[in-house]
Amino acid sequence: MRRRAPRWAVVLGCVAVLSTAACTADPPPPVQQSETPPPATDVPQGQTISVATDSIGVGLNPHLSADQSPVTAAVAAMTLPSAFIPSAGPGGVSWALDTAVLDGAEVTSQSPFTVTYRIAQDAQWSDGLPVTADDFSYLWQQMSRQPGTIAPAGYRLIDDVASRAGGKEAVVRFRTPYPAWRELFSAMLPSHVLRGVPQGFQTGMDVGLPVSAGRYSITVIDTSRDEVRLQRNDRFWRTPAVVDQIVLHRVGTASQLAESIRSTDTRVVALAGGPALAGTLSAIPGVATGRTPVGRSLGVTVNTRTPSMSLPSVRQAVLGIIDPQVLTDASAGESTVTPFAGAVLVPTDPGYVPVDSTRPSPEAISSLLSSAGYFPVPSAVSTTPTGSGTTTGTTTPTTTTPTTTTTPSTTDAASGPSLPSGVVPLQRGGSTLSVRVGVVAGDVRTRAAADSVADQLRAAGIATEVRALTSAELYGPALTGGDVDLVVGWRTASVTPATRLASAVECDQTDAAPASGTASSGAPASGSATPSSVPTTTTGTSTADQGGGRNDSDQVRFPSNVSGLCDPTLVGLAARAMGSVDPIADLRTAAAVIAEQHVYLPVYQDSMLTAIGPGVRDVPLQGPVGTAIFGATGGWRLADR
Repeated sequence: MRRRAPRWAVVLGCVAVLSTAACTADPPPPVQQSETPPPATDVPQGQTISVATDSIGVGLNPHLSADQSPVTAAVAAMTLPSAFIPSAGPGGVSWALDTAVLDGAEVTSQSPFTVTYRIAQDAQWSDGLPVTADDFSYLWQQMSRQPGTIAPAGYRLIDDVASRAGGKEAVVRFRTPYPAWRELFSAMLPSHVLRGVPQGFQTGMDVGLPVSAGRYSITVIDTSRDEVRLQRNDRFWRTPAVVDQIVLHRVGTASQLAESIRSTDTRVVALAGGPALAGTLSAIPGVATGRTPVGRSLGVTVNTRTPSMSLPSVRQAVLGIIDPQVLTDASAGESTVTPFAGAVLVPTDPGYVPVDSTRPSPEAISSLLSSAGYFPVPSAVSTTPTGSGTTTGTTTPTTTTPTTTTTPSTTDAASGPSLPSGVVPLQRGGSTLSVRVGVVAGDVRTRAAADSVADQLRAAGIATEVRALTSAELYGPALTGGDVDLVVGWRTASVTPATRLASAVECDQTDAAPASGTASSGAPASGSATPSSVPTTTTGTSTADQGGGRNDSDQVRFPSNVSGLCDPTLVGLAARAMGSVDPIADLRTAAAVIAEQHVYLPVYQDSMLTAIGPGVRDVPLQGPVGTAIFGATGGWRLADR
């Protein structure tokens, strides 16, 4: 987890936001205050269902690629409000209006394409403040500008979010029609809290106890024990949750987990696991097991912004050296996952068919590298491990362990890309080919995959280091500044493939305009409509000035295009796919183009082992990608309830 922000900063930020809200021209209606619930204790109160999960992970913002994990998805499903909620069916995932959050949502204009969301009058956060159009606007602005967001292309189609009806109506105007608009504004964040916190979007959900607008609210986040405790939200305005408390906690070994289920200390299981663990749990009397897909996939992306990776032949050779099965073994271990090789569609997408991808032979890889001027140089073999911050062939004694850094600026040049002793380096003009592999710090599974990438490249004569960075740094300045050559990380699988494609290939990522700090009053900005997908300034101040940006002055819109490849053909295919009801033909064409450019190596889509112990009712074993089994936690119950 990330470092905690001082509590006084959160309090002062909230006071500032409340003071500003009192001066707005169209303030939201007051919500009737109820008696503040008593503070939670460390002792579970009332009926509790304990769920065995994996570790909490890097963070709890469901909109950041680095934070994608089953625990984050579970917490978001239980605490954050969504305009529409997913459900799994024979034809795939469908989206239904969340009637607790919205009274209605419909397309109210085709030119320009406009969607009007009518927010429930009594919808409120657990601190008593109402859910308003500002929460819609905040998510739009941050998804459009922040580094490392998941598939933001849909949000970048939005020109404006206007606030009407005292903040209880959000009018969203798009540049072009967007058939998948129901997927937007899922797991909305508390704008009134995060706007006043430095690095609010990136880290605000990881400090203190974030407020809730769901059936449960967080009472404990214990990173040392990998435990998140959620209490029934007394301020929830619709049917309350049945069970008083849900506890997400990590259990040690497989035998410890089995014993915890036998003793009913653990009632539900939702974690990574393979056939052996599934067999152990299913043998316990009264336990039912299942498996459900997780809304994330692992892959390796090439950063074409760096000099060495700008050459297609080098990209093809480097990705050809990497064995996806070895990465799967390193990252997933004994857990069951679904390998795939397609550049666009993942196994849970409608229309997905397995793609046969054959790695190039060693001879073909040698030919590709030699065409770029790289040849094995036996005379340059070192008897000690080498490391250099540059691509020179000098030999500096160092360790063979990949270097971990916290920021690009703190990289030790003397412990950069390295080769083990005795390995013949690949050189061009006396310089050794080097690769810097970027990964988000704190993610055990992606780090294991990144280390395996480094091992395989070093064995082939490529000096390699692993750089572990924060999400904001990796997907921000390190990527755009060319400080990493490869990125090993998660991609979302919970939005439409057309939106994922558009997010991965869009090219207009260099300039940005100031963004509105609050939802507009309904009038468009003066002058003509902005043709860019950058949020327009209609009223209020910049979100960067309010703590929503990377720093107090930065208004740069960071790319969701991790590879940096700007291909007009791909951009056109993605735009057409986003506007189509049935884009499968364009998606398959785009996948072939991406494969020819050698910028992405898919590895696997994650899955989750589920189990239900004796005495638990109405807990599903499967669920839609994105929320898995946690979308229905409000109805979970114990047998005697």
